[in-house]
Amino acid sequence: MVVNANLNRPRRLAMHKRWILGFAAGVASLLAGCTAMKQARLLEPTSFGMEQIAPRVYVKEGVSQEQRRELIDSYEKARQRVMEFYGGLFTDPTVYGCDTRECIESFGGVGDGFAAVRVAGILLWKKVFGPGDVAHEWSHLELHVRLAGGARRTIPAWFHEGLATVVGEIPRHSEAVYQEVVSSGFPIPPISDLITGAQWGAAFGKYPNPKGLNVVYSTAGHEVRVWLERVGRHGLVSLIERIKAGEDFNTVYADLAEGAAAASRRPPAGAP
Repeated sequence: MVVNANLNRPRRLAMHKRWILGFAAGVASLLAGCTAMKQARLLEPTSFGMEQIAPRVYVKEGVSQEQRRELIDSYEKARQRVMEFYGGLFTDPTVYGCDTRECIESFGGVGDGFAAVRVAGILLWKKVFGPGDVAHEWSHLELHVRLAGGARRTIPAWFHEGLATVVGEIPRHSEAVYQEVVSSGFPIPPISDLITGAQWGAAFGKYPNPKGLNVVYSTAGHEVRVWLERVGRHGLVSLIERIKAGEDFNTVYADLAEGAAAASRRPPAGAP
């Protein structure tokens, strides 16, 4: 019996591993379902403690009158900013202003700001009602739609966040912050450490600095900002179209940068 038990052990281990993987997949599916259900509440926000203060703006009761005015103004400024950056808009999201972070979580969001792609909504905590914060989250939605949804999964976190950082122009994520990080000699995450959502979240604890500078966002913003300076808006549009067509992100990203660099080295037409 002992011999048979040992012979069957690999089979039992394999079955146990499959059970664990199946259970984990089930939990992940359940959590995703819970998030979707929470975000669905945004389709009927007044039924969950929010009130409408503008055609595309809702807030919780705890948001002050001054903060309400700020959010309405920020919505209009962010709309213009995103429109100018992308050369038009494919999205028309609704903004939801929360009085606490718990409020954001109750609607399926995380952090201070969250782009709820399932319902084309933007969740923001009252501490970050500025136009840059609205534009940052709006950029996530705009890129998601332009990539036709599913293709978004092929885009690394650093590019999605870096592009939103460039669009939002939030001072705490700026190029000046990145340069201060560099001049101070603080550790900077390589973009290879910022590919997945899990890596992105872990980087905030992995790369601290005594000044409290936001090195993660500013690094992603710097990377994308430099790339955009080379390829321009045309390059961004080309990247989106090629990703939608099924090309590999890393290949297209590098190809566009190399093409722009080669073009800049060519002598102007008619030059001797």
